[in-house]
Amino acid sequence: WVPINESWGTPDLRDPRQQEHLRALYTMTHSLDPTRPVIDNDGWEHTNLTDLFAIHDYAKNGELLYEKYKDLGKPGARMPDNARAVLAPGNRYNGSPVYLSEFGGISLIAPGSDVPKEAWGYSGVEKTPEAALERFRSLYVAMAKIPAFAGFCYTQLTDVEQEINGLMTYDRKPKYDVRVVKEINDLVH
Repeated sequence: WVPINESWGTPDLRDPRQQEHLRALYTMTHSLDPTRPVIDNDGWEHTNLTDLFAIHDYAKNGELLYEKYKDLGKPGARMPDNARAVLAPGNRYNGSPVYLSEFGGISLIAPGSDVPKEAWGYSGVEKTPEAALERFRSLYVAMAKIPAFAGFCYTQLTDVEQEINGLMTYDRKPKYDVRVVKEINDLVH
């Protein structure tokens, strides 16, 4: 369960009351369903109450992703920050599994797609399927070399409104050869 995503509703986690709000949501969510893990604040600014340490990182390519996380899980390594600090002030990493809950976001306007003119993607829009797949592959090669990640979730399965990061178009047509996407996905076990 994810009661808060990217600090929405808790915009200033330097405030101890907002941190306590996160902890209360975590505790309440667990009381409603003790069978599933709960992420206090998906993406960043975690308190010390979370079952999964979920991080959002839209590194443009695998080299950047690997450089940032290659030491993750090694003794003395610190948790790298992204656009926002991964820990809310005054909190410490609690040892929970580290989960890259958003990454990728590689954008491509598929031929014949009707996308809004304000369509966008993380780190720009690729001009060709080949260029997009090259970035996709580089991210998965990096993920395969970072064993400290307990799991990951690619952003995203389909395009949504103006956000065109999907592996499929808004109307659920594959942008890429699905066999190539599977081959790349299989790089990470």
